[in-house]
Amino acid sequence: MEWENLAVVEIKSLTKEDRKQEALSDWTINFEAGTINALCTNGPNSINILFALLLGQEKIMKDAIHINGLDAYKQRKKLAAQIGYQNEEVVLAKHGDVLQLLTTTIKKSDQAVTLEQAKQIVNQFGIKLNARVADLAQGQKQQLGIIMMTIQKLPLLLLEQATSLMDDSQRKATWQLLHDYVQKMNATVLFASERFDELQRFADQIVYIRNGKITNQRELPTHDSVDCMVTITGTGFPIELAESLGAHIIQEAQTETKLIFSGNIQVLLPLLEKTTITDVRIQDAEIDDELMIF
Repeated sequence: MEWENLAVVEIKSLTKEDRKQEALSDWTINFEAGTINALCTNGPNSINILFALLLGQEKIMKDAIHINGLDAYKQRKKLAAQIGYQNEEVVLAKHGDVLQLLTTTIKKSDQAVTLEQAKQIVNQFGIKLNARVADLAQGQKQQLGIIMMTIQKLPLLLLEQATSLMDDSQRKATWQLLHDYVQKMNATVLFASERFDELQRFADQIVYIRNGKITNQRELPTHDSVDCMVTITGTGFPIELAESLGAHIIQEAQTETKLIFSGNIQVLLPLLEKTTITDVRIQDAEIDDELMIF
């Protein structure tokens, strides 16, 4: 089996309880090779449980999860070396410099890139090879953790708040690396973030999860806009026309309308110029906003 060319996750009729509550409720979904998949949820515990199951850390019913055709729990030892996981707290070597970390990691892997290739990647991120790993800023540690997974050519990456300590520039560079990696290696990424704009800007699809249940799957063919929450004070706003342009009404009162707009917000602006509209507030949509409509 050519691991570096394939990473398919198949989940069928999966339900998993945590503390007598359903963290995952009747999941049936496939995550295809060569894709970046965002998990949009109001319950972080659902992500914790899902990733633990994919990593083979918890027992599940027979045939509920397969990774490249292998049972995620029964074949967990074989799969372990092919799955990368990172959360907010990056676990890296406490001693030594970046170059030593790269060298040790590559020696332990049968499928890693060459040391020269790894050094080039690290240099692109402005991380010094002679810097002590322990002394790196938190955002750099998160970047380095993700770099370490890519240089090992792991076909499945699970990222849980893995960019939360990066600044915008670091986050953008990291996602460019991941996008290139997924395309070249036909790898699969599943990730969760507290920032909806990150989910929408960098994923190929968003999976919406409310109270442990998948409520929607949304393909993202382009990444040229981010959903907005629009609050309109006044009267006369043409709701039906707005809906035809991509608006999702979440609150309609006599003098206030709230909506989520998907698409280029410039399209909506002419509808907001009525003299009977006294105030308009536009801000990026958040996860809780999205879960009201998807």
